Order: sequence, then structure tokens, then C-alpha cells
Amino acid sequence: MNCERDEEILTRGLQSLAAEMESLEAPPAVETKLLKAFRARQVVVPIATRRSSSRYWLAAIAAMLLIAISIVAFRWSNRPADDRREAVRREEPQPKLAPAIKIEDPAYR
Repeated sequence: MNCERDEEILTRGLQSLAAEMESLEAPPAVETKLLKAFRARQVVVPIATRRSSSRYWLAAIAAMLLIAISIVAFRWSNRPADDRREAVRREEPQPKLAPAIKIEDPAYR
């Protein structure tokens, strides 16, 4: 509750200062120069430039492509070696071998 008391003291102090300074004025020459300076001031209003959003979208698409290519490359490089061999085996036709013939010759015994 100490804050409220401080605020009241500050408010009373500012009110008394304003009352004391009410009779004080700047000389008329100062007031005239000040008004003249404010009236002579030119305000420059900046023109709002519209940024092209095509660069934004181009960068976004490039980032998405980079992410997609990175994911594919990462998965391809982390495949086990067995999977790669099986993939090659599936692609290449296997040669058919003739069935083995068992010869029973008494001379080879």
C-alpha cells in the first residue's frame, strides 16, 4: 500500500509545481521563433514499397527440394548392403544351371 501513498505525494508535488510555473512564460520572441520553426518543418512521408513475394516463394521451394533430396540421399546411403545385393539380383536374370549328373563308373572307384 506504500505505492499508493507515493503516487499521491508525487501527484500533489507535480500539481504544486504546475501552479507555481503557471505565471512564467517564455518571451514572445521565443514563442514566435518556435512556431515559425514548427510551421517551416517539412514532413517526409515514406512511400511504402511492396516487396515481391516471388523471391520468398522461390526460396521456399528451393528449401523444400533440398530437404526432399537430402532425405532420399540419407535413406539410400543408410540401406544395409544385403538389400543392395538383393536388388541387383532381382534386376539381373540368373543363369540356369544344368542339373548335376551322377556318373557311376566302376573305373573311378
